[in-house]
Amino acid sequence: MGSLTDGLLAFAPTRRRLLASGAALAAGAALEYTLSHTSLAAAVTARRQRCLEVARNITGTDDHGQDLRALYRRLLNGPGPKSVRTGKHVVVVGAGMAGLAAGWMLHRAGHRVTIAEANVRVGGRIKTVRSGWAGPGHYGEAGAMRIPAQHRLALGLIRRLGLPLQSFELANSHRLIRAGGATVFQDAYGHDPAVINKVFGVRQPLTARALLETAFAPIRNTATSADGWARFLDTYDEWSLRRWLIEGQMWGENTTELVGALQGISARMPMSVMHSYLTAQALAAGASLYQIEGGMDQLPLALARQAPPVRHGLRLTAVDTRPHKVRLTFDSASDGEVTMDADHAVITAPFSCLRYVDFNPALSYGKQQAVELLHYGAGSKQMLEFNQRWWEDHDAGVGGQDVTDTPLRTVVYPSHPLGVDGGVVIASYTWADDAELWDSLSEHERAARALDLLTDLHGPVVGRTYTGRYASASWMDNPFSCGEAAIYAPGQAVALGPDTRTIEADGRLVFAGCSTSAPYRAWIEGALESACRAVMQLGLHPA
Repeated sequence: MGSLTDGLLAFAPTRRRLLASGAALAAGAALEYTLSHTSLAAAVTARRQRCLEVARNITGTDDHGQDLRALYRRLLNGPGPKSVRTGKHVVVVGAGMAGLAAGWMLHRAGHRVTIAEANVRVGGRIKTVRSGWAGPGHYGEAGAMRIPAQHRLALGLIRRLGLPLQSFELANSHRLIRAGGATVFQDAYGHDPAVINKVFGVRQPLTARALLETAFAPIRNTATSADGWARFLDTYDEWSLRRWLIEGQMWGENTTELVGALQGISARMPMSVMHSYLTAQALAAGASLYQIEGGMDQLPLALARQAPPVRHGLRLTAVDTRPHKVRLTFDSASDGEVTMDADHAVITAPFSCLRYVDFNPALSYGKQQAVELLHYGAGSKQMLEFNQRWWEDHDAGVGGQDVTDTPLRTVVYPSHPLGVDGGVVIASYTWADDAELWDSLSEHERAARALDLLTDLHGPVVGRTYTGRYASASWMDNPFSCGEAAIYAPGQAVALGPDTRTIEADGRLVFAGCSTSAPYRAWIEGALESACRAVMQLGLHPA
């Protein structure tokens, strides 16, 4: 008994220590629970705020509901910016549309502006191929080729610069659809979708376009304001187009494949549903589209005549913001290393190209993530020249596009009539994985393959009228673009988008380019909006 009592008494302090330890553990667990839920609540709040920031960028409003696009139009196409009291030296990196527009507005306000461009030409991803064709006046658009009517900044600038516009014909009922070996005119498919739909095992009596519009209706009905867009992004920004169609709309694989093939978006199924929705809205059935008469390159060339002179052949390699100014280092093929000191810099180079630039000190974490992770898609065009406009036979008219499930995917016919002496056809227009298949071939092999596939689609007239002249454009292989455009992967609009638009180095560095625009990536409108935003970040205001 004594030994047992002694043991219990000896155990008491240990028991008290264990109880105290258990209480501490319980208290710690409770604190951890509280902290975790506090962190979770903070994370949820932060995400919702980022969703709202992206939504405002899409709708063109600030946090007070002010219409920013009205201010942008006044800056670019209206009275212009107010004059500054003391001009600064600003270096603009890149002479695409964002760089030219930013440089022009800063110069008009009274700043001393230097525009540095790595390429030997201006325009960025506006590139009109004019040389190498047999026919006089022939050209092909390797990059931007159409402007939707709702892109008011771009159309306003074109009119301001006195450039003539003409219609870009996207729809043409006499163009072809081919899938699974079946070929029909587009008007026949519109009247009876079954002939093509059955190739995919789809019984729906709707065209692929109608099916896609039905699938996008929930977005269209929700995203009617900044708040609506924010709610949509909070729930669905991580969704790919494929997930939206199969999981969200309960589509089968067959219907998804049908729409992907006939709408030319099969290769973009893994990308953000938001991107595909916005593109579909810009190119909606019946939408008015325009092009510049005589070639799209006239826009950057005309703007370059208004902007400060461009220094070509300067590839950005380093940015140092440790001094009170900005020191930019460039590699020049003719002059070796070139440095420029400036008060501010506007960087419009694609983020994919900025991965090779040394920033000292490092950019903010969010900006670094945007530079390293923002997805840039491949884009490829194969252009063939013909001495006869065989595609306009049988009252087919100008423009329009064929759609196929072959490697051609989309064939785009010129909307600019040049008489009866032929023209340049974009025999294949592809994106993402479809484009990378073309990029793996030499330019000569691309032309030969495109010619064979187009002949298979339209018959011997293709070979008889082919001049033997061709051109190919691969934006992923282009060292000045490092990709067609920023095409959001699922989740990137919210996770990365806001950081593409933030200032760095206490406002000495601002960033522009269509990759910083949530609604208008891959459009001229996005480049121009970003330029207006960037110069306002540097203190410019409309007069």
